[in-house]
Amino acid sequence: MGLIASTSPVWTPVTETNSNGNGNLTTEFYDNSGSNFKLTHSGSRYQGVRLNSPYHKNFRMSYEWRGSNSLSYHGPFWGNTDADEIWGGNATGLKLVFKPGTSGYHRYCLRDTNANANRNDLGREIANATIADGSTWHSVVVEVRGQHVKITQDGEDYLSCGFLQHGGTTYDNLMNTQGYCGLLIYTGTMEVRNFTMTDLGTTSGWEEILTWRNTGDSSSMNFDNIFDQGYTSIKVKVNYLGMDTAQENLRFRIRDQGGSDYSNSAYYTGISVMGSNSNTSGEDLYYGPHSQGYLWSNTWASAHGGIHGEITVDNYTTSHNVMNNTMSRDGSYNDIIRPIVRYDFAGYKHLTGDEGYVRQSGFIRYNTSHSSADYGGFRIYPGSGNITRDPEIIVYGLRPNNY
Repeated sequence: MGLIASTSPVWTPVTETNSNGNGNLTTEFYDNSGSNFKLTHSGSRYQGVRLNSPYHKNFRMSYEWRGSNSLSYHGPFWGNTDADEIWGGNATGLKLVFKPGTSGYHRYCLRDTNANANRNDLGREIANATIADGSTWHSVVVEVRGQHVKITQDGEDYLSCGFLQHGGTTYDNLMNTQGYCGLLIYTGTMEVRNFTMTDLGTTSGWEEILTWRNTGDSSSMNFDNIFDQGYTSIKVKVNYLGMDTAQENLRFRIRDQGGSDYSNSAYYTGISVMGSNSNTSGEDLYYGPHSQGYLWSNTWASAHGGIHGEITVDNYTTSHNVMNNTMSRDGSYNDIIRPIVRYDFAGYKHLTGDEGYVRQSGFIRYNTSHSSADYGGFRIYPGSGNITRDPEIIVYGLRPNNY
């Protein structure tokens, strides 16, 4: 391929960073379709190129890239409502930054474009060896649907996450905002080939909004800013969740928009227990009113244990539209709602003289009235001790059809 121009009818440079850093961006384009080009940046601030349409929202972006000249900190951005600014000022939206991780590795991190603040830094690591060798091409696919983004590189999933589950922001419109999208680079040289962009239109049905994989122990798992994003039901698939304290309960609380628990004594729980032997069968459990709900009774403190199953959360919102009418359930209902949770788990119940494999199915009712605007998410935590490393939990939201 040979250089044909320093400008493109498809791409527009985005270089205004409101004094955040310095340096200059050089663009080289190899065809009029905008599919093959090179970006070189000599300084230390995010600059890049954007597509000329401001209407991208749900999309799939794919391209191949190779790096040289100490390439670092680069990746796609989207949801930017300003045509010129990409850092601070009027910049909005999110970006996936391929950044140095631990020594000898890189990983993708979700950040907002305004403050450059980390939103999810749990990307899978990849060895640095071919990142800037000037010869190795890497294949990338980025897919944004609703409030979820997934990026794969060379056929592997490197980050799959929701937009607002990790870290706050001063901008309320950083969710899936219609806007400009493109590629950013912080320093070095990045060559791109075979770039394609496909708009996916509006979506409905179940969306994956968050994958929780933590390599360390944690005393609590907070799933914030989920209830307020237009989903009418939440489903939590627990592939594995272990705890390190024996004979403990796994607990559940609803949280508000500010990320604080509702801890008043308004939770009612019922659990049906079915066991694999006579010691564990038929021991139904009842709790309420308590300051938390219960998802599992009597854990086994062993890596061989853990619980597995699903949680569904309903009745926390009436905020979507049907046939141009805002849902209110009834004229006198006035958007005052009380969440209800149902779940089904299997695992090992540990109680002296009464232990074995069991299935625990139940429900939790949070019996205090709030409006849809009050609810933000939920928290899962043990009564004492920690949730052990390597839980695998995937959260889905049901996106309704808005007519």
